[in-house]
Amino acid sequence: MMKFSLQSKKPSSSSSSKPKPIIKPSEDSKQVQFITEFDASSKTTQPKRPIPVIAPIENEWRPHKRMKNLELPISSSAAAAAAPSLSFEAAAPDSLDDKTAISYGLTIRNNKTPKSESNGGGVHEHELPPPPPPPPRPGVENMLLQKLRDDLQRLPEDNGFQEFDDTPVEGFGKALLAGYGWKEGRGIGKNAKEDVEIVVQKRHTGKHGLGFVEKVDEPFRFSVGKNVRVIAGRDVGLKGRIVKVLESKSEVVLELSKSEEKVQVRLEHLAELGSKEEEICLKKLREAASKSKKRKTETTTTTKTTSIKASWLKSHIRVRIISKDLKGGRLYLKKGEVVDVVGPRMCDVSMDESRELIQGVSQDFLETALPRRGGPVLVLYGKHEGVFGNLVSKDLEQETAVVQDGNNHDYVNVRLDQIAEYVGDPTYLGY
Repeated sequence: MMKFSLQSKKPSSSSSSKPKPIIKPSEDSKQVQFITEFDASSKTTQPKRPIPVIAPIENEWRPHKRMKNLELPISSSAAAAAAPSLSFEAAAPDSLDDKTAISYGLTIRNNKTPKSESNGGGVHEHELPPPPPPPPRPGVENMLLQKLRDDLQRLPEDNGFQEFDDTPVEGFGKALLAGYGWKEGRGIGKNAKEDVEIVVQKRHTGKHGLGFVEKVDEPFRFSVGKNVRVIAGRDVGLKGRIVKVLESKSEVVLELSKSEEKVQVRLEHLAELGSKEEEICLKKLREAASKSKKRKTETTTTTKTTSIKASWLKSHIRVRIISKDLKGGRLYLKKGEVVDVVGPRMCDVSMDESRELIQGVSQDFLETALPRRGGPVLVLYGKHEGVFGNLVSKDLEQETAVVQDGNNHDYVNVRLDQIAEYVGDPTYLGY
């Protein structure tokens, strides 16, 4: 590496080989220096340019001044004794004839006797002079114009483009913030601790929507022989063992544990045993099973309720009144016989005790009455509707009963709400 050394020397007077440059008086009076040597090892020191700072603008805002208290009358005892007491006097009656001397309103006078009166008549020397008229109020336009003039007087003089020599346009904002104590790397605001990075928006060229995050390629987790669980798809919830990984590495061949069936599953539909994805999948499956069971129970209850609400009224069966709304409640829990069915859900009942005939009784106010074991019963609705026989047994906990058919003597299992005691002639039923 070559080193060049140049130095700045003034031409000596002894060297006469080179002519001296002629400097005219009209030219610059500075002496001309020639560079003869330059040392690259020595560092050139350039003066550091000071950081420009713009002085902060003084806050001239002041809240609106409150209204000053009005001058109140003197209330101290000493001042009250020194000031003359004020009172009101009525106008003299003889002065009312002269219209020019009439004064309207109240006149404040002094109690002291007037020293002298003018020859012109009713004006006294001790009377106070009238107050001077208030100065005219300036208009809104004049106030705004005066404020503009005051603002223009406070502004500094315009020095043209020389103002940008010390503070360039590019660093104006930094210089303005530095005047308020801001330093580079420090945040802006009351509670700012550090500078906030600018959010750079990335433009996606593909068909990606808002909030799209590019996925980083993860290492392949599933290998042959590993036990996994299916968390999505047709075989969701089942466990299996990987027997083959396809070339695309996006699907694997899985052998299910229970059926030993081999199925092809995508990697997105698999999860490792004990992982968080597996727990979420199992939780969803349990919730779905619980909802399905609850829905099935509600369907069974609805079917049972619908069957109960079906029309089961028959003539010559015994019923019990279960509503207090019928006849003011005096027939509550009393038994009777259906003597006539006047509608799908309406009948006439003859009470057992009083033999009173109650007409137009709704089916919703009644329930079937059962006889003792061995008594005659009639199946009112259902699969064995119309079967007449004897009550063999009944289970109150299961709400079921066994009825022996009167024709073929077969035993029929029915619910308790499907049968009622029959008190009519069996020949009308074909028995």
